[in-house]
Amino acid sequence: MERMQPDRETVVNSSMSARTSPDSLAPSNVESARINHLIGRITYYASRTLVPLVLLTLFAFLLRRYHLSSESLWFDEADIVSRARQPASVLLQGFTQAGENGPLYTLFLHYWLALLDAVPLLGRVVQAIFGMGYEAPVRALSVLFGTVSIAPMYFLARRVGGHWVGLLAAALLTINPFHIWHSQDAKMYSLLVLMTLVSTLLYVKAIERNTLILWSGYVISTWVMLTTHSMAVLVLLAQLVTTPFLFRSRNSDNRGQPSTDTAAQNDNKSKIQNPKSKILIVRWGWAMLLILGPLFPIAWLRGAALVTNTVDVGGWYAPAGLHDIIGTVAVNFAVNRADPLWEIIAALTMGVMAVLGGWRLLWTTDDGRRTKGDQTGLSNPKSKIQNPKSALGLLILALCLLPIAGLWLVTLRVPLFQARYLIMALPAYLILVAAGIIWLRRINPLLMVIPLAVIALTSSVALAGVNYSSQPQKEDWRGAMVYVQDHARLRDVIVVFPGYLRTAVDEYYEPGGPGHVPLIPIETIPSLHTQGFGERELDQYLREKMTCYERAWLITSPTRQEQEDPEKSVQQWFQYNNQTFDTQEFNGVTVYGIAFNGVYNCWYPPPDFPEVHRFEIGLEFSGYIYELRDDATAQTDASFFPLTLYWRSGPQMSTNYLVNVKITDSSGKIVKEEALGPLNGYWPMSQWPSYKDIIDYRDIRLSGGMAPGSYSVSLQVYPPDRPDQPLRLEGGGTEIVFKEPLQIVPWHP
Repeated sequence: MERMQPDRETVVNSSMSARTSPDSLAPSNVESARINHLIGRITYYASRTLVPLVLLTLFAFLLRRYHLSSESLWFDEADIVSRARQPASVLLQGFTQAGENGPLYTLFLHYWLALLDAVPLLGRVVQAIFGMGYEAPVRALSVLFGTVSIAPMYFLARRVGGHWVGLLAAALLTINPFHIWHSQDAKMYSLLVLMTLVSTLLYVKAIERNTLILWSGYVISTWVMLTTHSMAVLVLLAQLVTTPFLFRSRNSDNRGQPSTDTAAQNDNKSKIQNPKSKILIVRWGWAMLLILGPLFPIAWLRGAALVTNTVDVGGWYAPAGLHDIIGTVAVNFAVNRADPLWEIIAALTMGVMAVLGGWRLLWTTDDGRRTKGDQTGLSNPKSKIQNPKSALGLLILALCLLPIAGLWLVTLRVPLFQARYLIMALPAYLILVAAGIIWLRRINPLLMVIPLAVIALTSSVALAGVNYSSQPQKEDWRGAMVYVQDHARLRDVIVVFPGYLRTAVDEYYEPGGPGHVPLIPIETIPSLHTQGFGERELDQYLREKMTCYERAWLITSPTRQEQEDPEKSVQQWFQYNNQTFDTQEFNGVTVYGIAFNGVYNCWYPPPDFPEVHRFEIGLEFSGYIYELRDDATAQTDASFFPLTLYWRSGPQMSTNYLVNVKITDSSGKIVKEEALGPLNGYWPMSQWPSYKDIIDYRDIRLSGGMAPGSYSVSLQVYPPDRPDQPLRLEGGGTEIVFKEPLQIVPWHP
C-alpha cells in the first residue's frame, strides 16, 4: 500500500501553529505572532498559487494576442459583427427567439464596438495593447474572455484533484491550440468556456457552503452561460445529473466526526433532518426555478422544432455518427488542426491520459489511496461516490461526456455537428488529462515527462502551422475585397452567392478613400432551396439584376456554394452566357470577373477616344478609354491603371495573338510593358465571333512614386512565340500610339 505523505500546506500550517501557539507566548507577543503567521501564509500562497497563475495568465494573453489581426474576419465573425452594429433594442429581441444563438455575446460586442467608436483614445489604447489593424479591437473581447479563463480553470481543477492538477490543467488550457483559436475569433466560444468554468465552480461552492451570495452568483453566471450559446444547456444537464452525488458527498463529509459505519449512518440521518440541509434543498430549488423558469418557453420551442424536424440548417452540416464525433473532438481538443500524424499522436496521448485521469478521480481519494471499499476488498460503489473528491470527479466526467452524448443525440434528428459546439467540454477534458499525468507522477516522476513533452511538442507544431501560419487559415474576405476594390470600375456590380455571405462583403467593402474606390451596387441571389425558385426564375432574376451593368464580380465561397448549389447553376449562368476575364482564389473565397461585352440589356458604351486602325489580317482597333476613377483628368493612384481597349473582329481567325501595351515617359524611357491575350488571356482571338465589337479590359499595375507628367501609351499585336513579328497595319507600321496621353500624379501610400 502506498505510504501516505502529508500535504506541504498541512506541514507549513502545523509548524506555524506550533511556533505561534498562544500557550507558549507571552500576551504581548500574541499579536505579533498572529501577524507573522498571516504574512507567512500570504507568502506561501503567493509563491505556490498566485505567482504561477499570474505567469500563466500573462502567457495566455500573449499567445492569444499574437497575430490577432493577421487573419481576416471569416463569414461567421463578419456576420456577428454586422448584427452587433444593430440597435440594442433589436438585439434584445434575440433573447426570446428560439433560433437565436449567442445573443448575449452579440450584445456585449455591440456595446464594445460602440464604446470604441465613441472614445477614439480608447480605440488607440486597445490597438496598442491588442495590435494594429481593424480585426484586433473587434476580437479583443474574445481574447480577454479566453485569458480570464485560466484562473477559474485552476480553482475548479484544484478542488477536484489538488494543487498540481489545478496548475497543470491551467497550463494545458493556456497552450491549447483549440482554445487559442477560438479566443482569436470574434465569436462567443471563449466566453462559453469561461462561463462554463465559473458556473460549475460556483455550483460546487454553493452546495458546499450554501450561502445566498454563492447561489445568486451561480444563477447569474448560469444565465450568462445559457444565453451565450444554446448548447450550454448540456453543461446545466451535467450539473443536474451529478447533483444527488454532490449532495450525498456533502452530507457524508463528517469532518472530525466518528468514522464508524453506525456513526456515519446516524450522522446522515440527522443531517437529512437538519434545518441547514433543508435550507440547502430550498435554495437549490429556487436557483433551478430562476434558471429554468425563463428558459422553459425557449426550450419548448426548440424542442418542438427538433421533434417536428423543422430546424433549418441550410445544408451546412453533414450527418455525423458518434464515432466521428468522438474522433473529431479528440483531435480538436488536442491540437485543433495539424498534419495527420501529429493529430493522431496528440489525440492518442491526451485520450489515454484522460482515461487514467477519470479512473484516478473516480476511484481514488485526493491523496492517492483507494477508497475504503477497495481497501477492504469489498465492492461498494456508494462509498466511492460519497467521497467528496469522487463526486467532483463524477461531475468532471459528466461535463466532458454528456455534452458529446447530448449533441450526438441531437444530430440523430438534425445534422448540426461542429466541433466548436462542444468547446464547453474542453475544460473538463483537460482536467482529466491533467489528473492522469499527475497520477503518473505518483508512480514515477519520470513517467509524466513523456506525455508532457508530447503535448508541448504537438501544441507547438499546431500553433506554428495553423494558428500562427503565414498562410491564411480562415476565409480571406479581406484579401478578396481588397482585390475587387483595386480592380472595380464605375459600371461594375458585385454579386454575392450564397446571398447570406453579403455581411462579409459589406464588412470589407470600403468605397472612396485614397484609392477612390467606386461605389458600386452589391446584389445577392435568393436561396436556390426556395420553393418555386427554379432555373427559369433564376435566369429571369439574374437578367433583371444585371441590366445596365458592364461587368460583374461574382464572389462566392466554394464550400458554401457546393452546399447551396451543387450543380453550379449560378456560376454557369455567368460564365456560359458571358466572358470571364479574371479568376482569383483566396482561402475559402473565390472571385470571378465577368464581362458582358457591353452594358447588359441596356446600351453599348463607345470608346472615349475613338481611333480606328486596321491590321492587314482584317482585325480592327477602334479606340480606348482611360478608366480614371471619379471622372478624374489625371491618374491619382499610379499603382493601378485601368485601360479599356476596343476591337472589331474580322474574318474568323485561327491564330491567337497577344496585345502588348507599352507606357513611356516624355524622355522615351519605357516605364511599363505588358503583353497579354484579350481579357487577360481568357478570350483568345481564335474564339472571337466574326465581325463583332469586342471590349478588352486591361488592369495594368504601375510602380508607385512615378514622376508626374504626360505618358505615351502604345500597343502592338503579335503571336505569343514571335514578339519580333508584330502584325502590320494597313498603311504601314506595326505600333499604334494613342493620340491622348496618360496624365500621372505621384502615388503616395
